[in-house]
Amino acid sequence: MLRASVIAMALVALVAGCAQIPRTSAVKEVGSISEQDSGLGQVDFLPSAPQNGATQEEILKGFIQAAVSPQSDYGVAREFLATGFRSKWNPDASVTVDTGSEREYSAEGTDKQLLTLTPEAFVDAGGSYRTAESSTDIQQQYSFVKQGGQWRISKAPNGVIIDSSRFPNVFEAHSLYFFSPDFNYLVPDQRWFPNAPASLQTRIVKELVAGPAKWLAGAYVTAFPQGSQLTSDSVTVTGGQADVDLNSTAGAVDASTVARMQLQLSQSLASVAGITDVRISIEGVPRQVSNDAASQVIQDPSVDTNALVERAGKFGLLSGSNVTEIPGISSMVEALKPRAVTLSADHRTAVVSGDGGNWLVDASADQPRHIDARPGVIAPTLDPAGYGWSATSSDPRDLVVLGPSGTVETLTAGWADARSLLAISMSRDGTRLAALVHTDEGTDIMVAGVVRSSSGKPTSISSPIDLGQVPGGTALSLTWLDELTVAALASTSHGDTSVDVQTIGGGSDVQPGPSKGASIGPVGAAPYYWVLTSDGSLQWPRGAGWQQRIDNVQLIGQQQGKP
Repeated sequence: MLRASVIAMALVALVAGCAQIPRTSAVKEVGSISEQDSGLGQVDFLPSAPQNGATQEEILKGFIQAAVSPQSDYGVAREFLATGFRSKWNPDASVTVDTGSEREYSAEGTDKQLLTLTPEAFVDAGGSYRTAESSTDIQQQYSFVKQGGQWRISKAPNGVIIDSSRFPNVFEAHSLYFFSPDFNYLVPDQRWFPNAPASLQTRIVKELVAGPAKWLAGAYVTAFPQGSQLTSDSVTVTGGQADVDLNSTAGAVDASTVARMQLQLSQSLASVAGITDVRISIEGVPRQVSNDAASQVIQDPSVDTNALVERAGKFGLLSGSNVTEIPGISSMVEALKPRAVTLSADHRTAVVSGDGGNWLVDASADQPRHIDARPGVIAPTLDPAGYGWSATSSDPRDLVVLGPSGTVETLTAGWADARSLLAISMSRDGTRLAALVHTDEGTDIMVAGVVRSSSGKPTSISSPIDLGQVPGGTALSLTWLDELTVAALASTSHGDTSVDVQTIGGGSDVQPGPSKGASIGPVGAAPYYWVLTSDGSLQWPRGAGWQQRIDNVQLIGQQQGKP
C-alpha cells in the first residue's frame, strides 16, 4: 500500500526527468504449468496447438483454452483460426469470466457451433472489471471452414473466455492513477491486463492517457490534455527505465502539468516488474520535469491505529483502556447522544447522527449545525472539503449535502433498483461515494463518482457501478479500508455475521465475523477493520477467530484520515 510519504520519495527524482518508482512487494516468480490453478500468482500457461483431424467442437474447445495464454499476441490461439480471420480477431476487446464447468457446446447446421456459458464477471476493452449482474446464460456463435482438410474457425466474437480459477493467474490487476479535481489527491482506477510482459507497460500507458473509466469521468481528472497519444505503438524499457514518448499535443502544457503527467505515469507503472524509472519525452525530446506542482499530492490517506469510539460516555481515540478526547469536537459530539460519527482527517470536523437527526460539528464553532432533520436518517458521511452528506433509508436517491459555509444542496444518486438505503460512506479522497443499497434481490454494494467544481463543491453524482450483492442475511454497516477497498458487515441467516471485503474494480473476499456484530470501522493497521458487537465488545480478527480489544463501547466511528 503506497502512502503519502512514498509519493514524496518518488517525486525527488522528478527534477532530473525520471521518477524513481517505489515497490510495494517483491516481484512474483513465474510458476510452472502444474501450478496453474494453485493460487501461487501469475504463471505461463502453455496451450496445445490444433490437432489434425480434430472436430469442430474440439477445435472450439482448444481455441478457448489457448486464448487463456496472451503470449506472442495470443499466437497459439490464432492457429485455431482460418488464415483470413487470424488478424481480424481482437482478443483485447473483452474478457468473459465464467466457472468453466458449465459450458455447453452444440452444433448448428454443418459449419457452426454454439457455446452456452454462465458469466461471473466481465472485463471491457479498457481493462475495467465488473461483476455480472445476472446469472442468466449467454450464448456465442462460431463459424467454421475447412483449410487444408482441417477445421478452422472463420468467425468468432472478439475477446476471450476464461474460468474464474485461472483468471487471477493469467490477468494482473494494475491501478491507473489520476487526480481529484483539486489535484490534492492521487486516486486509483483498477484495471486488469493480460500477463504479457512484452506489452504490459504499453497497455497501461495507453489506457492511462485515454483517461479514467466512464463512471469516474468528472470525479477524476487527468493531467494529460485531450488528444495526447503515444508517438509509437510501444513503451520501451531499457535498464529498468520506461521511455514514454508522447505527441506534441501532450507537450503543449506548462511545466507543472508535465510534472503531474509524469507522476501519473510513475505511479501507474509502479506495479510492473522490471521498471524502476520513467522518462517522459515529447516527439523524441526528453522533458525536464519539476516537482514543485506535485510535491504535496496525497495518496491513500491512512487512519489512526487507535479506534475512534464512544466508551463510557466519552468520545475520542481509544488508547489502552482510556479514551483521548478530541479538542473542540468530543464535547459537542457527546452532547448529541451519538449513534454514528465520522471524523475528518484533521480532526477539526465531524458529522454525527444523534438526537434530532444528522449534524455537522466544527471545532471552530460554538454549536453544531443541522444537516438533515428528516425522519429515518442513516449515518452521515464527510468529505475532505468539509461537506457533510446525509440520506434517509426510505428516500435512497436524494442526498442532502451541507457545505462549510452553511449552504445546503440536494444531489440525486442513481442507485439502480433501490428500494431503500442502508449506509453511505465517502472515500477518504472525496472522489467516490459507496453505499449499501437494498433492492428486490438483496443488498448490493454500489459506488458512484462524486463530481465537483474546481473549488471542491459537489455538483453531481455519477452513474454508480454495482460491486455485487452482500452475502448473508442483512447488511448492517459499511466502511472504507483503503483507496480501493470497502468492507461490509452483514448478519447471516443463522444469527452469525460475515465481513465482505470488496475491491473496487476487482473481486471480494468474505470472512466470518464475530457473533452479535453490529457495526464496522477502520483501523490504520492490518487487518484494517474493527467490529463492534451489539453488547459493546470491540473486536478484531486474530488467526481463525475474533479477539476482544475492550468492552463497554457504545459506538465505533469512521475516520477519514489522520493529522
